Amino acid sequence: MTMNTPYVWICILIMFVTTYFTRMLPLVFCKGQIKNTFIKSILAYLPYAILTSMIFPEIFMDKFGLIPGILGFIIAVILSYFDLSLIIVLIFSTLATYISMLYNTQLMSIFGLS
Repeated sequence: MTMNTPYVWICILIMFVTTYFTRMLPLVFCKGQIKNTFIKSILAYLPYAILTSMIFPEIFMDKFGLIPGILGFIIAVILSYFDLSLIIVLIFSTLATYISMLYNTQLMSIFGLS
């Protein structure tokens, strides 16, 4: 199937509408400060839950071996334990995973897995 120009523009329009309305609707309906403690607690933990649901299954994918994923996970847990910000945890765990992927064959031979 070849992608023609109208098809591409329709896809772009659909994605624009989808992302625009999901970001605009909370601004329209939540004008004041949120006072409900239950909703506040859900919104406080939502970024961590979404990040966990996106990252955790990828740890066990055997694309680059288990060691880089597990190492990144351990770094993320340790940094999260010390209450560092989410972006700092994400940066350092990604760097640890990337560096261990570069040396993956060496790591595998050290642990006797290759």
